[in-house]
Amino acid sequence: MIVNKLIERFNNPIYKDSVWAIIGNLSLRGLGLLGSIFVARILGSKIFGEYGAIKNTIVSIAIFTTFGLGYTATKYIADLASSRSKQIHQFITKSIKITFILSLTISLFMIILPKIVSEDILKTPHLTNLIRYVSVWVIFNALTTLQIGIISGFGEYKNMAKINTVVGLFTFATSVIFTWFYRLEGAIFSLIISQIFNYFLYYLLLRKIKKKYHFIEESETNEISYKSIINFSLPIALQEMVYSLTSWLLTILIIKFSNFSELGVYTAAIQWSSVVLFIPVVLRNVILSNLSKEKDQKNHNNVIKKMLMLNLVFTLVPIVIIFLFSGTIKNVYGESFSKINSVLYIALFSTIFISLNSVYSQAYMSVGKNWIMFVFRLFRDMTIIGLGIYLMVNDKFLGGAMSMAWATLIANLLFLVFMAVYYHKKLNRYG
Repeated sequence: MIVNKLIERFNNPIYKDSVWAIIGNLSLRGLGLLGSIFVARILGSKIFGEYGAIKNTIVSIAIFTTFGLGYTATKYIADLASSRSKQIHQFITKSIKITFILSLTISLFMIILPKIVSEDILKTPHLTNLIRYVSVWVIFNALTTLQIGIISGFGEYKNMAKINTVVGLFTFATSVIFTWFYRLEGAIFSLIISQIFNYFLYYLLLRKIKKKYHFIEESETNEISYKSIINFSLPIALQEMVYSLTSWLLTILIIKFSNFSELGVYTAAIQWSSVVLFIPVVLRNVILSNLSKEKDQKNHNNVIKKMLMLNLVFTLVPIVIIFLFSGTIKNVYGESFSKINSVLYIALFSTIFISLNSVYSQAYMSVGKNWIMFVFRLFRDMTIIGLGIYLMVNDKFLGGAMSMAWATLIANLLFLVFMAVYYHKKLNRYG
């Protein structure tokens, strides 16, 4: 009886997709974290802080280049996949063009004007050439993000799991080897070639999927236009841009009000938060694709409840494990990271609220309420910045890392309350 229930549950598309998504990304995130620990130990807190400043900056810039098309792709493809509509081919072609143009344009600005970032913003003129080099990463990251969104819409999570495992191994090996021999330059170079490798594997998978589909010819009146794609993506893009700017500003503010060592500690703690959140992050496309496919009102609401429970469980388990081994983690990083545990505890507690927020984010997107989501996320991110500055200015004892950890915790708690209450009171037409 129990075995039959387990088999039946695994055959449920939500759980089946979730399992494959988790397996692949467990390898990717786990190996990525392990490689990052080696990189941090080799470089030390100060240089690792510089590495974190470069990485956080390009990740923030990269969000501008995706224009929210990763999530838009998942929703569009999930809506249309069962009909094998020719609109799928139209969407893929046009979204790739939009993404490439945006990413290329921003990448060129980084190549031409790297001193704006290295000298005027980060106050580190010796990083100018490295900023120029990572502009290549921006293009391949944007295209990879779009491909992942498209493939998620098709539900090809098993094949994605295979790719993520291979990329995780490749990233670990290159990050440790290149950092050992070439220090900061090697760590940056590893970041670039790993992203290019990731792109080409997803490119091959997408080409294979497209060959499987025989698209049905439709009249021109049903054609997906550039305008319709951009209109749906705009509020998503703005949400990601606000988040991007916030993440980048946190880096700058810690440097301004504190120092690179504090930034190094904060970066290391946030990486462990990313480990805790890797399953909730992975499940975002799973949630969105299943909610977009689900037309029955009762089932739609059940998907939300199931994913809230899954996200909570998958967040609490790694938190407990990390807490138990926090002493070992501190020792692994070395003496220059002596403050990491206190920052880590606050950052881990924040992940509980961030995890639950991600479910509601996909729920809002699945019913097309992207502008409301934008307002809520703007409120959250402005709260983090304002509260973070207040704590750093008025409580020097906390330090930059701890101040931002507390600001993030409080803002995400408020965000969850507003998101859940508004959705169930105003938007929930499904139960």
